[in-house]
Amino acid sequence: MLLEDSARGAKVECLACKKPIEVDPSGSGDRPKPPKLPQAAGETVERVQRQPIVNCPKCATPLRVPPGQQARQLRCPRCSHVFAP
Repeated sequence: MLLEDSARGAKVECLACKKPIEVDPSGSGDRPKPPKLPQAAGETVERVQRQPIVNCPKCATPLRVPPGQQARQLRCPRCSHVFAP
């Protein structure tokens, strides 16, 4: 439930059931912590974000180029076109 800061430490009425609710004065429940992102096979999120992205010249699908693969040919998983990045 979203409340004004002035409601901290006070009793307010629930809009749905009309029962009184006492609001925590500290406001510790304001915002939930963001979820932790899963790491793929030991890779950090930073490493994945640093991979260059190229578009397939045939269908324009964006593809991540893994480290060390810049000089090799890539195959688009969508249209199977083979190209050099």
